[in-house]
Amino acid sequence: MRRMRSLVLVTLALPASVSAQQRAADSPARFERTECFAAVRAWAENGGLECGWLTVPEVHARPNGPTVRLAVMRWRAKNPTGAVPIVYLHGGPGGIGTASIHMPTFYETLGGGVRDVIVFDQRAVGLSEPKLCPDVVPAADSVPTEERHQAFARQCIASIRSRGHDPAGYTTPAAADDVRELRRALGYEKWDLYGISYGGRLAFETMRRDPDGIRAVVVGSPAIPVLATLTEDPISVQQALERLFATCAGQPACRAAFPTVAQDFYAIYDSLARSPLDVQLAAGGSVRFDGVGFLSAIRCQLANTHELVRIPLLLHELRRGERVRAASLLVEDCFGRVRAGAAGMNAKSFLINCYEYGTAWRAARAQVRTRVQPMWWVFEEGSDICALWHERFADSVYQAPVHSDIPTLILTGEFDERTTTEQARRGAVGLTRHYLYEIPGESHGNPATGCHAAIIQRFLENPYREPDTSCIASMAKVAFATSALTVPNLVFTITADAAGSPFTGHWETEIPSAPRRFDVELKIEAGRVSGMWNPNRLEIFDGVASGDTLRFRLRAASGARTITFTATLRGDTLAFVRDVVALPGNAGGQGIFGAEGVRSFTATRTR
Repeated sequence: MRRMRSLVLVTLALPASVSAQQRAADSPARFERTECFAAVRAWAENGGLECGWLTVPEVHARPNGPTVRLAVMRWRAKNPTGAVPIVYLHGGPGGIGTASIHMPTFYETLGGGVRDVIVFDQRAVGLSEPKLCPDVVPAADSVPTEERHQAFARQCIASIRSRGHDPAGYTTPAAADDVRELRRALGYEKWDLYGISYGGRLAFETMRRDPDGIRAVVVGSPAIPVLATLTEDPISVQQALERLFATCAGQPACRAAFPTVAQDFYAIYDSLARSPLDVQLAAGGSVRFDGVGFLSAIRCQLANTHELVRIPLLLHELRRGERVRAASLLVEDCFGRVRAGAAGMNAKSFLINCYEYGTAWRAARAQVRTRVQPMWWVFEEGSDICALWHERFADSVYQAPVHSDIPTLILTGEFDERTTTEQARRGAVGLTRHYLYEIPGESHGNPATGCHAAIIQRFLENPYREPDTSCIASMAKVAFATSALTVPNLVFTITADAAGSPFTGHWETEIPSAPRRFDVELKIEAGRVSGMWNPNRLEIFDGVASGDTLRFRLRAASGARTITFTATLRGDTLAFVRDVVALPGNAGGQGIFGAEGVRSFTATRTR
């Protein structure tokens, strides 16, 4: 599970006469402080958070050409110890950094109050400017076809060029140059990098382009910058599922409950490929659930640590039990994510991936196809439309492993269906000082908590020494569900003052499409309700408990929506109704904080 190479590290020192401020003055990049963005203003109220804009050339080789602005926030160390700062590189391509719900936890866990923590939105995503193709809105009624991809590409490239922008400015090398320029503009001699998923790929490229400015690197579930791995999604999904089946077979309870789990999976696929189901959605309408939809839904379960535990049970029910209910759960969990991806058709993602795939993609795809069954080809990345997005593509140097002496910690997930441990090993062959560990039970891009976080903290304390990873051996193994299809992902813990309350207890429910588990802490004092919604760290306000009704409010991290939860006590259940008031254009989608999400749900008291 671990691979380590160690050589004597040679530190390349910059000339003492060249200060960070002098280098920043020589760069066309500039950083300007501003009032903190609305999306993170609630975090800024606690103090120590600074916000601003980094302005850089759209194409770094043309310093006098058009520019882009990157939204940046920096948490200042409360108790600085001289520890170098750390910058977070978010995933995607096309994800967000500044408004990510993980940022406060990241600051507390990895910043620890002793180092500055910097987060920014990569160019053209999140709060950064410009927005690519704002006038091109693909339909959201189904998963895009190749024809719709082509139409979107043509319209989007035309939109980008009509606004005076260059598609060549939206690649990973350009983003890595942004990271270097941000370090210089903020006045840091060195810092640490922490990249998740695509952020790992960006971290590796930054190691190539700014080696003297980096002390240490941490990457989680990294997308490795090697062409072969960029085309291997079909292999990754198949192997993750096969590993899950083997893990089930190795546990007496799971093996006894589901002795033919692998055979069931393939039989269900064949059945749905021949005779699809029409599955009704809770929000109205229906989805045609065929073989491809089944594979996509199972992949959605694999991508969520809290949901993958019920895959064997879902397969059992689809073949021998409550088929309609199991299909409904799979569709509800995945449909919102699939539909959001269909609607988004993220231009930034296409630009970055197409630049990296280039013309060599076909050969790599052909090789991958020899290693998996045809059913898995549906997960192929890259496309023949890449020639519509770029005129030039990455060369062989970019697609080669990174060679570096920078200490690097690589963490992968046991059931990662996108970036596997084996891929990480291949990507690390050029790193002379690296440590690679697989975290049991995790999937893709899990936030750093518990043992995962402890390993990172120990590494950052001294990256030239192998971190203590003894906690891995004591981590609980995956416990598969064998009877209850419901997997709680919204948990309320309610306490009360000496007067007591009938709402006191531990309440659990499952919310469709929730990407992570939410733990809500509520306290009732003299009929008033206060508390915190975690892991987002959103403060509860206007809370009241009276008779059999409990009500409280919170604001989404962006500040653009206020959500009111009203619960009615019925024995050992709480029947919730969720109302959302949103600013124009900020509906927020189908999540628990979005106006289009589930409006009512019931939580059950478990203790």
